[in-house]
Amino acid sequence: MASVFVGATVTAVMVVLLVLSSRRIIERIRTLLAPRFARSGEDDQGERGRDSAAV
Repeated sequence: MASVFVGATVTAVMVVLLVLSSRRIIERIRTLLAPRFARSGEDDQGERGRDSAAV
C-alpha cells in the first residue's frame, strides 16, 4: 500500500517539474521570436491599411 503513495508522489513531482520546465522553455522561445512577430505584424498591418485606402 505504501508503494502506491510513493508512486503517486513521484508522479506528481515529475508532472510539476515537467510543467515548470516547459513554461520556461515556452517563455524563452517567445522572447526569442517576439521581435520577428512584432516586425511582421507591423508590415502586415501597414499593407492592410494601404489596401483598404486604395479601394
